[in-house]
Amino acid sequence: MRAILDPLAVSLGTTFTSASIKAKINLASDKIKQYITREMKGKLISLKIDSASRHGRHILGINAQFVSGDEVVIRTLRMVELNDKQTGKFLKTKILETLQMYKIELNNVYSITCDNGANMCAAVKDLQNEFELQKMEDFDINFDNDDVDDNILHNIMHELKDSVNLVRCAVHTLQLAVTDVTKRYEDGIRLVTTVAKNCRKSSYKVYFEKENQALPPLYAKTRWGGTFKMLAHFKNSEEYYTTLGAKHGELDLKDRWDFIDSFVEAFQPVYDCTISLQNQHVGLSDFYMQWINAIKK
Repeated sequence: MRAILDPLAVSLGTTFTSASIKAKINLASDKIKQYITREMKGKLISLKIDSASRHGRHILGINAQFVSGDEVVIRTLRMVELNDKQTGKFLKTKILETLQMYKIELNNVYSITCDNGANMCAAVKDLQNEFELQKMEDFDINFDNDDVDDNILHNIMHELKDSVNLVRCAVHTLQLAVTDVTKRYEDGIRLVTTVAKNCRKSSYKVYFEKENQALPPLYAKTRWGGTFKMLAHFKNSEEYYTTLGAKHGELDLKDRWDFIDSFVEAFQPVYDCTISLQNQHVGLSDFYMQWINAIKK
């Protein structure tokens, strides 16, 4: 590796060491932050927050969306590794830290989109309260003062509540609704999944290779779309699997074909809707039209 890298380093007038690479990455990171900070200055921002866990690590992702010219721009502001309990107050502090990194004032945040997690929603509501308190301090209003006009207070509070709006992700809500239905059919799904796993046994692989047939896809338990793709795979290759099942009992789906057909027919419109909603810049109006189309199907 050194034989390849060292001549390149000499020609570039630099060195490739763990320390120098770390320094260059930090430098590049700072330049990107400065660029995004200038890009967002004075603009109305919509944030998107989401968290994920993998291999024991918990990460909070924070994106910003804003309009530049006639385009909607998305920038990933931060990926925060979380080592404390993910309460609403803790998440709020991480969001405020991120805004400070990019010199974004809270009154420039129009909305925050998140999933339906109680902690996520609590974090946004805490930010709403933070914003209202900041603005009340700016207005220097004393609520205990009897001379303060109630109408003025009402109008100010009404105006403030239109900032830092909580937007629950429509796609996430749709997925929760679908999961509530699919979990009723776990027994049927489990039986088909067993056949999908059996297909991966070495004794059957030769059949798939000979016929140039793809193996049935497996899925993550938290993703109902994977379940749909597995069942759709069997439906689309019913003749092949019927022949295979007649020869090998543990690949036999003869008692499951009605279930597979019904499941795929029922969920095809919702699956198509989900795929279309994974495009960039899908607004609520787009979601509404896609959902109306799914209902029609």
